[in-house]
Amino acid sequence: MAVETRIQGIDPDAGAALTEAAVLKQADRPSGAHTYITPYKDPPFTSRPLISTVGAEMNVEVGFAGTPDHVHDGIDSTLWTGSAITGSWTFDDSAHAYQGIITIVDYTALSGASMTINEGSGNQVATEPGDWSAATSNTATATSLAAHIDTFTGVSATSSGAVVTVTVANSGDITTFTSSDGTNMPATAQSVDGSSAGKNSEAQLERGSTLDTSTYSAVHGKIFLTAWSATGTKDIELRFRNGGVDQGNPVGLESIIDNTLFNQWQTFLIPVSEFGNPGVVDQLMFLVTTTSGPAPDFWLDYIRIEETGGFLDFEYAPNKDEKFVIHKIATTAVVSGVTAAAVDYDKFFGITELTNGLSLRKISNGVVFAGIPVCNLFDYMQFGQLDPVESIPGLTHTTTKTVTSFIEPLDGRLDEKFVARVQDDLTGLTKFKYWLTGTIEKVKPEVE
Repeated sequence: MAVETRIQGIDPDAGAALTEAAVLKQADRPSGAHTYITPYKDPPFTSRPLISTVGAEMNVEVGFAGTPDHVHDGIDSTLWTGSAITGSWTFDDSAHAYQGIITIVDYTALSGASMTINEGSGNQVATEPGDWSAATSNTATATSLAAHIDTFTGVSATSSGAVVTVTVANSGDITTFTSSDGTNMPATAQSVDGSSAGKNSEAQLERGSTLDTSTYSAVHGKIFLTAWSATGTKDIELRFRNGGVDQGNPVGLESIIDNTLFNQWQTFLIPVSEFGNPGVVDQLMFLVTTTSGPAPDFWLDYIRIEETGGFLDFEYAPNKDEKFVIHKIATTAVVSGVTAAAVDYDKFFGITELTNGLSLRKISNGVVFAGIPVCNLFDYMQFGQLDPVESIPGLTHTTTKTVTSFIEPLDGRLDEKFVARVQDDLTGLTKFKYWLTGTIEKVKPEVE
């Protein structure tokens, strides 16, 4: 609020109009002496929904479709070739992995074979013949093995032909992935280790031929952090090249991931358009930038370029002559059933926690200024000041409302906007909407 001491007087240059000055100290504008031709009035509060091309309802399905171009998975498969430009990188490290691959080479030799997996909850073992069956064909054996591994805690498994693919839940990490028969049933769970890369180091992933990214939607991958120092400014930048020549612009992961979340896998999802539409490429670069302090310790896995789908942006942007100052963000979610799970810390408003996360971000002049991934209610608690959560049971559904308080201006002159990027299937919610509450005022065309 303004300090109550005010100065008033007649301004002869303004037609003898009353001029008033006051000393302001407010969270959403600079402190100091401000002068108004008429007595200053705080702009009224108003609400604005976040809207996408499909409207304001955010309970949508945004799954990937088409055929992705697989970039790198720690050399579990033969994909793009990794090489260190500067620094120390390991492209087939087995300390941490999001994905593992099992290949059935000869099912006739697998009687009594076993597969051991540890994703953080201890060793889980699948043994033939009690848990799965090595019979009929390599493909049938892979199907049987995948079906049993899919019952393990913390992992999912699918098969395609004679290959079984195992992925871990975000909260887990594959540290043991061992086949009892490495010849007839080889298994690897590896990733790209950048933990020793060091300051301003760079790695290159190179495709055997060019790829036209204009027909693809997003770069999608997983990152595992074990350290990210708060000293100095640091980032992990991705950029495309073609024949060693940069294409488009770099995009940093610092504003996309949670750099305080350690020892579990996170998703990064970057629309191709955010790279400046790089067009035809054959290289994807990873550059670690650090101004001071140690470089981040991280691993990368499951990197791919998705063909279609994967995200939908819900946003609000003020007009060019407006400034909208956010004071609160409100969410309203409805889930089927009368359930206390709607406010469980590890659920997303009553449905299973999200794999990729709802990405909340402020964008200014096309640059992501701040980004926060939200996978469950606990993540919301780290974002601003969360008011007590309201959960209202009905006869057939439960409605949950959250209100988060913080001050953040959106300046239309800087093309600023607030975006909630949906990156998961939210159709398990009956309804889901986002609202911004704050003040809106007219501003001069020039930026102060």
